[in-house]
Amino acid sequence: MVDSCTTRLRLNVADIGAVSEPQLKALGARGVLKRAPNVVQVVLGAQAEQVAGEIRAVVQQGGAAATDEASTQAPTPTPFDPDWWIDTLGGPANIASVGVVAQTRLRVVVRERGRVRAERLDGGAGSQLMWTSDDTAHIAFGQPANGHAAAFQRALQAAAPA
Repeated sequence: MVDSCTTRLRLNVADIGAVSEPQLKALGARGVLKRAPNVVQVVLGAQAEQVAGEIRAVVQQGGAAATDEASTQAPTPTPFDPDWWIDTLGGPANIASVGVVAQTRLRVVVRERGRVRAERLDGGAGSQLMWTSDDTAHIAFGQPANGHAAAFQRALQAAAPA
């Protein structure tokens, strides 16, 4: 079950021991409450309902939790690492634009989706990336994305040929 209220995301989980409070906080959670053997509340702030909707969409599409093997093959960048994302999205030449959407997501347009290193997204980062069209993806952060967008732009500028 995935539910939310104004500021909290409520989740029923199979293994509460697999819930990492430090990783959730690195992604922007303000707090994590383990309420029962399989119930977790993640304090996110005003974007809780939006994040709940995004999780529900992934679950409806047959999304599953990452396996330990997948997470070792494709580490999720924590905290935000724009260079990792640029490389994963096919390099600076493959990125047409980057902007903020709905305050908590980056909207990235790529020139060739086939250049995106999808295998790197299998270890957890893929749950952050949602394709909205053939060339456009949103990267969900669950926290204000303005700083991430600025870091992404700086990294793109640094990678641009002189």
